[in-house]
Amino acid sequence: MDRRQFLSGLGGSAVVSMLPSATHAAAACTAPAETSIRIIDASKNLTHTAKQIADAGITTVMRFYTRLANFDHGAYQNTALSKTELKALEDQGLAIATVFQYFSGGIGRTFHEPSKKLYDVRDALKNADIVKQPEGSAIYFGADFDLGIGDRKKNITAVKKYFEHAQNEVSKSGRKIGVYGCGRTCEVLAEEKWDMYYWISASVGYWHTAEFFNSGNWHLFQTKTEVTRPYGEIDTNILNPKFTSFGQWRSNGSAVIEPAAVSQSVLDARRFVAPRRMQLFSDPTRPEQTGITLEGIDRARTLSGRPVRVICQQGDAVGVSLDEAATQRGYCRASDLRPTIPTSG
Repeated sequence: MDRRQFLSGLGGSAVVSMLPSATHAAAACTAPAETSIRIIDASKNLTHTAKQIADAGITTVMRFYTRLANFDHGAYQNTALSKTELKALEDQGLAIATVFQYFSGGIGRTFHEPSKKLYDVRDALKNADIVKQPEGSAIYFGADFDLGIGDRKKNITAVKKYFEHAQNEVSKSGRKIGVYGCGRTCEVLAEEKWDMYYWISASVGYWHTAEFFNSGNWHLFQTKTEVTRPYGEIDTNILNPKFTSFGQWRSNGSAVIEPAAVSQSVLDARRFVAPRRMQLFSDPTRPEQTGITLEGIDRARTLSGRPVRVICQQGDAVGVSLDEAATQRGYCRASDLRPTIPTSG
């Protein structure tokens, strides 16, 4: 049985022949390179770490647009992509994708302000023009909050009006739009039948995030946030292998694609925690005697619905990474993993 056959099941004792096996309990195993993350997003300037990023096998960097200098109120949430940074990234062969965010999180209260959509879209397009983002590419807009918190009907109305304005204005520039948000936000916008991209945030507990991921109608899924790497703190993303493009671009307008077979390998090596909390152990032959006590963010990443990267398999034990690293953090039972996100319903 090959790696994909095992991973597409619901657990059990199948052997993952294409994944390395742990030769003995103390040895760390390493995941195949073709299952490594290729798409990251980052809130800070990456000019000086572009080579490290490319050397790590990353192919696309998602960077931010925000409100322009000396406008409105409050601190910027992210450092905006600059022409200097863009050149550094493109010099290393990296593609770019862009997302606009400005007070786009929390409980979403700013989306109820009528002026937000006007100024956000205006400045997103100005940012895109500054770095010469080409036609045909996408500008994502962040709606990084749980649409189900508070007055759901008002939330849906506000988000629809925001993205209707974004669709109308961005399309005039020959570009497309995308949304970064929870599953229900993606569902609501998909009902409008606009030509747009859907990027699911890492908050798997938000309204209908599980359902939208499981539908297979998404383009990007954010697997981890605030991951520390030698080149900085990043978030990691996977591309639905049904698509080779998610609006990524190069400033010269050349075509950029992600091979479907590669995206399939990456997706196949991600699974979701099925029990309320996944138990990890260090010795795949003695799970009851070698439990791992996790602290901080690692512990949170063992909760139901959280994604893990499958590294290797030994018997009924699966080595998993909790932060997209290529070596396992520990082992879990194969029956604790699912190919889809568990739903409360």
